[in-house]
Amino acid sequence: MLGHGVPKDCTRSAANYEIVAGTAVAENQRIGYTQNVEMLRLSEEYEKSGDQIQSEEDVVSYYQYAGDSSALVHVGNLHLQGAYGIEQDYAKALEFFTKAAQQGSAAAMSNIGFMYQNGYGVAQDNTTALKWYKQAAEKKNAHAMTNLGLMYLKGWGVTQSYAEAFRYFTSASELGFADGHLYLGHMYFNAWHVKKDLAKAINLYTAAGQQGNTGALFALGQVHLMGQEVASIIAPNCQLAVTLFKKVAEKGTWTTLMQDGFDLFEHGDYERALLFYERSAIMGYEVAQSNAAFLY
Repeated sequence: MLGHGVPKDCTRSAANYEIVAGTAVAENQRIGYTQNVEMLRLSEEYEKSGDQIQSEEDVVSYYQYAGDSSALVHVGNLHLQGAYGIEQDYAKALEFFTKAAQQGSAAAMSNIGFMYQNGYGVAQDNTTALKWYKQAAEKKNAHAMTNLGLMYLKGWGVTQSYAEAFRYFTSASELGFADGHLYLGHMYFNAWHVKKDLAKAINLYTAAGQQGNTGALFALGQVHLMGQEVASIIAPNCQLAVTLFKKVAEKGTWTTLMQDGFDLFEHGDYERALLFYERSAIMGYEVAQSNAAFLY
């Protein structure tokens, strides 16, 4: 891309970034969520008062003991993914989601369905997942609608139906949900159940990408490499494709090295934090390079 020691070649650069970005999207889709990574500059954090870190712990404690359904879902998500100092614990996540679902939380119902669909802390069970998703979808939960759409699109525990998938994705998209936009865009892009419509697909990808959706950013990057096929809709831009692929690559599961570094820094283990930031810096993360320099 920059021509360091080799001729500049945006096409080759885009192809290389596309491979890494595609791996990141596939891995995030496999686990069902994008990693929560603290992309913070230590030099800026150092300038803040020590109360900032304590306040984050206080916020987590508040959510954990508040008891209302939204707080229960929030803490459940922290246990599900392992974030903000909370260890990943599927059993605790399910416990918090169940309590919230008993209070009528559609988000909790959807998350329980998600855990059964993926076998997180429970035996994988599409039938049970479908039951929870449908309960949440009846309460207009867009996450559940999207996952129901995926189940019908892929034929997971149900008879495959593009019509049903389209219906659920459309409902989620109308609620402004990024993944709803993304998968409805895929249906228009691939002519699944509907006539192929690249303009609609690109508009939907753009709407999802504006929310930071990695799958949509990846799709937009690929669109920008399509040349004349999309020239009447957007101006193909190889450099923009590289930028989009790079953003996606920085959301891959390997970025947890950054999170590990930040967690160690927070707990005063600066020597080990430096090792994690150095490993991330070698992978090209500018924030990691900055943090490694700060720790020196």
